[in-house]
Amino acid sequence: PETLSGGEYQKVSLARSLITGNRLLLLDEPLSALDSSIKAGMKMLLKKINREGITIIHVTHDYEEAISLASKIGILENGKLIDFGEPENIFRNPKSKFLASFVGLKNFLHGRLVSTEQNEIKYFFTINDFCISCLTDLEDGECFFSIQPDEVSLSLKKDESSNRNNFQGIIVDITKAKLGYEIIVDVGLHFVSLISKSALDSLKLKIGNQVWISFKASACKIYR
Repeated sequence: PETLSGGEYQKVSLARSLITGNRLLLLDEPLSALDSSIKAGMKMLLKKINREGITIIHVTHDYEEAISLASKIGILENGKLIDFGEPENIFRNPKSKFLASFVGLKNFLHGRLVSTEQNEIKYFFTINDFCISCLTDLEDGECFFSIQPDEVSLSLKKDESSNRNNFQGIIVDITKAKLGYEIIVDVGLHFVSLISKSALDSLKLKIGNQVWISFKASACKIYR
């Protein structure tokens, strides 16, 4: 065994489990110690085993691994099952701060939806009566809010466009991301805006700068 690579060792372990005729496999982080090329091969093998009728319970902390392999996903938080269902539905509509963080959702809030008389606009209320304009067909009541960081515009002056949501705040953090920079702005709540390197340089943004963020009501995602 000491001469086997990580991938070879995992394959031997799978073979030992299957040779006895088991129809259920319980795998605890089976891909965590493998490099990317070996991991891809192991994923293909696990899918093949599953297609042949073997049920696999696969424990992982890797969101991308879970969504690429699972037909059903259960989310555990502090030992409790907080959600269960199809991967796309669970990860597109996270219903807890823990799950939103797990899937990398940056702007996620839990609050109440309250209708107004402004055409189709409804207000979404969160802590401290912070109010966000949004478009939705949902009825009033508790709900979840999210918006993608690249939908949150950032400027040094108030946006005079048609964006219904404009908030002034202070930059509290600047982080390098895969596709630019994530700017965290405190406007009473923390919002993340994703901007390019050229925008960061041209605006001369630094932690502590006062800025404006803005986003469209139609960009807000409201769900239950």
